[in-house]
Amino acid sequence: MKLRTILVLKSTLQQCGKNIITDFIGDKVLEEHLHFATSDLEKILGRFNSAIQARKLIVMNETGMSSGEWHKFNKHLKSLITEGRVVIERKGLETKRLKDFARYMVTSNQDASIKIDIHQEIFSGDI
Repeated sequence: MKLRTILVLKSTLQQCGKNIITDFIGDKVLEEHLHFATSDLEKILGRFNSAIQARKLIVMNETGMSSGEWHKFNKHLKSLITEGRVVIERKGLETKRLKDFARYMVTSNQDASIKIDIHQEIFSGDI
């Protein structure tokens, strides 16, 4: 069962070590094949998204996006966080709809690192 939440680690300081937490969980607890971290949101939210298949933790680093990008990606990100299945597409192959147990985290120094609808609840704090 999915938690249907996303954890956002935000700091106003550059290089304060936000990735220490995600790297430890990914490398030491889950191991490399269950963890994926990137600042290239196309690999997670774009058409060809096989990098997220069968992962337990997906970390989006420094995700500050322009309003146009949020308009494009927001609904897709919400479905990845809340739905129990994901559509995986690889170049030249048929798409697959698979069970999905991934949890998502965002690390950022920006105030607007992720768009949240006004009706959604949020817990936010600086580290």
